[in-house]
Amino acid sequence: MNMPKVLVGSPISDLYEYCFDKFAASRKRLTYPNHDLFFVDNSKEDDFSKKVKNAGLPVTRIPWADKARLRMINSRNLLRKKALEEGYDYFLNLDQDIIPPDDIVERLIRHDKDVVTGVYYNPLTNSKGERQLRAVICVKEGDKLRYLNNKELATPHLIKVHVCGTGCILIHRKVLEKIEFRYDPNDLLFDDSWFVVDAYDKGFEVYADTGAKCQHLILEKPWDWGQLLKSNTA
Repeated sequence: MNMPKVLVGSPISDLYEYCFDKFAASRKRLTYPNHDLFFVDNSKEDDFSKKVKNAGLPVTRIPWADKARLRMINSRNLLRKKALEEGYDYFLNLDQDIIPPDDIVERLIRHDKDVVTGVYYNPLTNSKGERQLRAVICVKEGDKLRYLNNKELATPHLIKVHVCGTGCILIHRKVLEKIEFRYDPNDLLFDDSWFVVDAYDKGFEVYADTGAKCQHLILEKPWDWGQLLKSNTA
C-alpha cells in the first residue's frame, strides 16, 4: 500500500498561547501512520519554545522579525525547506488555532490533488455590516469571486476553489518545488492569498474538501490581525 510521507506543521507563536493545550493535544491525536510533526516558533522570546518541547512536540526557533507577515513566511519557508530536503511527499500546514479531525491527513491525501484545503470559518462582515462566520473559501463565477454558501458546504464533496486560507492545507512537494511563501509589504494581503495566486500562475489547481471541517479557535483570540495592520506591525 502506497503511504506518502507527510510533514505536518506550521508557524507557531506565544501570541497563540491561549489555545496551546488544544493545539498540542490535537496534533498528538493525528492518526495517519506516515507523518512527522515539526513546528517553527517565531516568538520574540524563547520561553514558548521550551513549553512546546516540554509538551513533547518538535520545534525550532527562528530570529525575531518586527513584521508579523515576515515572521510567517520565514517560518513557512523553513517548513518548505525541511519538506523538500528530507524527502516528504506532502506538507500539511495546520495553523496553531486550527483543530482538525484526527484523520485530516487521510481525508485530504485520498484526493490525490496537488493542493487541497480543509474547511474552517472566520468572522467576516457582510454587505449589511453584520458579522457572521463564513468559510474561508471562494469560487470563481465568470470574473467574480464568491464565498461558498452553506448549502454547498453541507454535503461532503471536492470542489475547485480560487481563494482559500492556508490554515489547513495539504501541498504536494512538486508545488513546493516551484513556489516559496511570500507577501508584498505594499499590499494588505497575507501569504495565504499570495500562495493561491502563485499556485494558479504556476499551472496548479486548488481544491477544497467540504467534508474536512476544522474548528477554528479565532473567537477566543485576545487580539486580531486588524490591530497589527493598524499599528504597522503586520
